[in-house]
Amino acid sequence: METQTDINPSRESYTDMPCFAAIVSLLIGLGSFGFFLIILLLEWDSRSQIFEFGFSSLYPIILLSVFLAAPFFGLLAVWNILAHWRFVTSPNDSREDSRIRKTAGRFLVASFLFSVAGLLRIIFGMINERIQGAMSKTLFSMWFIVTALLALSMGLICFRLYVKTSSRILTRIVASFAIICGFVVVGAIPWTTNFGFYFMQRAKHSLTAETFSGNSDALERTVIIPTLDSPCPRDKNIIWCSSFQLAWNRMKDDVIGEPVRVIGAEELAARLNAAEQSGDDMESSSYYAAAGRVKDDIINTVQKDMATQFPSHSVPDFNEINEIKDFPDAILAYSYLTANVPFKYPFRQFKEGFAFTDSQGVETKVGAFGAWGLLYRYKKMREQVEILYLHEDHEATDRDLRMKEFAVDLCRHSQPYQVVVAVVELKDSLAQTLDYTRRKIADFRLTKNYERISSLDDTDVLIVPEMFWAIEHRFTELIGKIVANADPAMPIVEAKQGITFRLDRYGAMLESEATIAVSAIPRYFHFNRPFLVYMKKRGREQPFFMMWVDNAELLNIK
Repeated sequence: METQTDINPSRESYTDMPCFAAIVSLLIGLGSFGFFLIILLLEWDSRSQIFEFGFSSLYPIILLSVFLAAPFFGLLAVWNILAHWRFVTSPNDSREDSRIRKTAGRFLVASFLFSVAGLLRIIFGMINERIQGAMSKTLFSMWFIVTALLALSMGLICFRLYVKTSSRILTRIVASFAIICGFVVVGAIPWTTNFGFYFMQRAKHSLTAETFSGNSDALERTVIIPTLDSPCPRDKNIIWCSSFQLAWNRMKDDVIGEPVRVIGAEELAARLNAAEQSGDDMESSSYYAAAGRVKDDIINTVQKDMATQFPSHSVPDFNEINEIKDFPDAILAYSYLTANVPFKYPFRQFKEGFAFTDSQGVETKVGAFGAWGLLYRYKKMREQVEILYLHEDHEATDRDLRMKEFAVDLCRHSQPYQVVVAVVELKDSLAQTLDYTRRKIADFRLTKNYERISSLDDTDVLIVPEMFWAIEHRFTELIGKIVANADPAMPIVEAKQGITFRLDRYGAMLESEATIAVSAIPRYFHFNRPFLVYMKKRGREQPFFMMWVDNAELLNIK
């Protein structure tokens, strides 16, 4: 009898005290939830001194000490019950059976209260987008996730406790309903929290298909050029990437030992020989370039080096170049480069189609991203943008039309590379267009109050078209031509380049390889007309990717 007396109080402590702790924590959590909701409403409803004091002084304390601490104690209470589950759920008499039902009732109330907290958050978020935005902040999302899990776990514990006792069927039905509410709140996490939005968007982003993937022959309004100073055709997208130049440089320096002379393509060979772009324009870890003769085992060298430096990239096999395998003096030049420039703060997605007007005046609805809106959560997104150059047409009557030319660094924090987009006039070549843009940027830095005018203000609007494409191109103007100083003189049997480029709200990604075988009022920064985009290493003059976007052929058409 004495043993039984000693055991009962301990059972009571294991059942009642943790439940009491859980209910106290959830009441504190719900109270803080309501107080925080009032503060959110005050934020957009008034600018009174009460708000200024309450929000700036009490908000951090409440957020850290209550929103995180109270649910944490609730989780400890649940863990305590689970740790002593066998002891709690093995009553020896009706008195203990009653005590267990009482404990289950408390957990039932706790489950419903936590569910109500989550459901209120969902409802208010649906009613008011601004509140939804504020509730999606990281710390608030953590609070919501914890309380949602508490709602579900307490409901499950309640149901199991009722099953272990001689409770009525109605109590079990109510407990089942609490579990359903808990599942609803937990299921809403991906749509109502910052974490959920992030993982859903990243998953959607990873599944996005290219707007174009294939050979350049299938493109009617896009050309690939071998050098930046190549003449620019009008009314076409113009793409250049330094991977072909890197392969050419290696063939010139490491194999030929002098400027390459190509009979029948003298002008193009001269431009390639004189080009200023080199491997110094990129980090050594971002590219690979090599050239040599087949008899010196260049094919095996390239394959081993690529497998070591870029293990995630497929090893080139060169099986399609049959002309070099049985010719020991054949020359192979190969290069590969990759650059990933993630934006520190992802931009907003432009949900409706953005109107892009090409050089022919044809308007196309395309996918776009950018920065706009006055909410506080967009502040860091806007601050990462740097306006490099701005020329306003003060004779225009429409504020939007006054933005005659401008250039923007989409993320001033990106290292070591940067992504620049610019609305300027296309010159005779991309090299001339780049020189013009660089001069304007340099002059603009000397402007008075540059630090202020180079920032994106709260009322400014930035919208940039997005694109994702993969193009394979063969430089037919070189294929079949004789390299006079190849020793012996031999024809170029292959000269090709593959380029994959992506620009969206998360950043820019470039991947390219080349093979040569011898046997890139508010101010409205709307990129809604032809524009230039290029990627370069910060502190270097020469880019490694450049593209003139003339039309929507490679944009994400809506």
